[in-house]
Amino acid sequence: MAIEVGSLVIDLRASVARLETDMKRTANTVKRSADQIESAAGFAKKALVALGAVIGLNQIKQLISNSFQAVDAVAKMSDRLGVATEKMAGLQHAADLAG
Repeated sequence: MAIEVGSLVIDLRASVARLETDMKRTANTVKRSADQIESAAGFAKKALVALGAVIGLNQIKQLISNSFQAVDAVAKMSDRLGVATEKMAGLQHAADLAG
């Protein structure tokens, strides 16, 4: 009976050693996965910032384009009516305020 207890102790020690080894491997795998997720999140953040910048630039470009179109329309209308551009812009602003 004592022999069986001795082999049981040896088997438990061997099992604990294997468990420790497996736990270390698992911890390393989890760490690598966490590092990869963190790296992917950093890449996604940079991509979103770049996308936001592109969208912002396109909106600014559109605003400038609309402004030039409005100035051109006022200039053409003032030429047709024979009124100075500044006065035409003032009349247009007053009309916008009046609805």
